[in-house]
Amino acid sequence: MTVTDPTAAPMRQRRNNWNNWIATHAQMRPEAVALRFMGQETTWSQLHERAERLAAGPRRALQLTKQALTAATLAGVDDALARENTGQRELLVGPDFAEGARAMLEKRRPRFA
Repeated sequence: MTVTDPTAAPMRQRRNNWNNWIATHAQMRPEAVALRFMGQETTWSQLHERAERLAAGPRRALQLTKQALTAATLAGVDDALARENTGQRELLVGPDFAEGARAMLEKRRPRFA
């Protein structure tokens, strides 16, 4: 099942801009602190590695996870669980799930589209 999301192109452009911005800073100042959170520091090179891992991940699953987490903070738990249920049903029949399962059985890293 293919889901066409009319917001996909603008979201992809924002993601690419964000990744390029991080990559530029990682090249210029790899060991400089990019983030400080609860006493832990993350350098630009570490942030770039994390962004690359996220960018290579299952995009639709990450998008639905972000939406569910955002909605959970703004709405009731019942609504969030219903959204998660709907998202899981979509993802279980999608190509990312199939690739992830196949990669796990073949003991290799998944290659998400």
